[in-house]
Amino acid sequence: MVTDCDETFNYWEPLHFLLFGSGFQTWEYSPVYALRSYAYLFPLRWLGQVLWPRWLHHPAGRARLFFMLRGALGLACAAAETTLFAAECSESSGDQEAAYLYVAFSAMSPGMFHAGSSLLPSACAMVCVTVAYAAWMRRHPRLAVWGIAVAALFGWPFAALLGVSIAMRYCWTRGMVDFVRTSALSAVAILAPMVAVDSRLYGRLVVAPLNLLRYNVFSPPGRGPDIFGTEPWYFYLLNTTLNFPLIFQLAVAYVLAAALEAYGPRRSAASAPVDERVCTARRRACLLLPVVLWFGTLSRQPHKEERFLHPTYPLICLGAAYLVTTATARLARGRVLRIAAYGAVVAVCATACTSRIASQVQYYSAPLELFHWLARQNATAVDGAVCIGKEWYRYPSSFFLPAESRLLFVRTDFDGLMPKPFTDTRSVPSGMNDANRQVVDERYAADISSDCAYFVDFVPAGGLEGDEPTTDLLKRWRVARELPFLDQRQTPRLHRAFYVPGPLGRRHRSYGRYVVLQRPEP
Repeated sequence: MVTDCDETFNYWEPLHFLLFGSGFQTWEYSPVYALRSYAYLFPLRWLGQVLWPRWLHHPAGRARLFFMLRGALGLACAAAETTLFAAECSESSGDQEAAYLYVAFSAMSPGMFHAGSSLLPSACAMVCVTVAYAAWMRRHPRLAVWGIAVAALFGWPFAALLGVSIAMRYCWTRGMVDFVRTSALSAVAILAPMVAVDSRLYGRLVVAPLNLLRYNVFSPPGRGPDIFGTEPWYFYLLNTTLNFPLIFQLAVAYVLAAALEAYGPRRSAASAPVDERVCTARRRACLLLPVVLWFGTLSRQPHKEERFLHPTYPLICLGAAYLVTTATARLARGRVLRIAAYGAVVAVCATACTSRIASQVQYYSAPLELFHWLARQNATAVDGAVCIGKEWYRYPSSFFLPAESRLLFVRTDFDGLMPKPFTDTRSVPSGMNDANRQVVDERYAADISSDCAYFVDFVPAGGLEGDEPTTDLLKRWRVARELPFLDQRQTPRLHRAFYVPGPLGRRHRSYGRYVVLQRPEP
């Protein structure tokens, strides 16, 4: 599933345009603002050009290409995690049992389930940060600096904060001058091709990471990220608990335990002996320090989104693995008891994680499945477009539109700025602004009955409210296909978050209908 509309409209849509010449353009891709980098999409564009001929004549070929590209992103994430696993197993770092537990926690976690195959820059930053800390653990500081540089410049600028431990160790062991020289070299090597590609496509000199930083940090009132919504301070704690049930709590406990072990009152005296256990605690506390800084910094920002936490996900899994191995080594005597303890912890965490993943797939996969079905239909048989109203944010991307079809939006209570179809990358599109003000133009259907061949919407369990267009269309149009979709308003919070099998779960869940309505032929 694509769980973030920003991933759809800011990355999959421009990628579809680069591959096929059609797709939606957000205001961030207007040459006036140029907040996003086209160079970021080029690796997948090249891969897509290689893979596309295989499904050129398949009715849902573009949808299959989408899944192949997501699979490639997942393989890249798996490769990065393998480097971290190998680093933890290495002699210079240390702990094979922690390494295997890290793999187990990462494989089962709902957070990695989504982020591992995501096209979001924060997910790219996660992969690069993982490689960087694997290099850091293997005593390859230059490679670690390069990993953070790629994460921050090619991926997401704010990921530079996660390199604080690498920077501290590099300066301590090799000096500030060498660190500045390596950082500058990596920045030039990464930015030069990015600026060349983006400047060519935008038609003017563009440094996209700098533009993104300027907009998010230095925007005047009425601009900036806060206009897209704010969340309470505990948003990330709640969100991470859902994405890493029990695993996150283990990681938090280890951060506190490692800090006390390494720098607690017993270690304050200069004469206190520093044994191997204390050295290990200090090294691991330094490794997990960026996660603490990340949570502290982001929690202070009013605008919060789940994807902002992606770069920390592997380190959270590693912190949980450290707690389990440390606690087991002290409490369980003998190999058999340790293995039994590991198995018990993994089983409990796996149960919670599987329940969370199952809830996402069982409750919310209907939009992707329906659009995948729609991609196989011959929409040109009926003169019109595929239209969507209040469910626009669940649109999976143009990879799932029928051949030669297009998407139109239908006006709803949402008054924000919607994307509009690309014409080219250099022209300044009309009807774009950085204040999220709605502009009604050709991106919207003027008349549903004449403009739309299909209409996609969600019908709650209790029926539609107000004067929604679907109320009238359900009477006149044919329901081409429908699937159950969880009605969040009628389902208790716990049962929305986790899947509970059997009669107990069914008794508390309420489903609406996700429908594809087809206009009757004259």
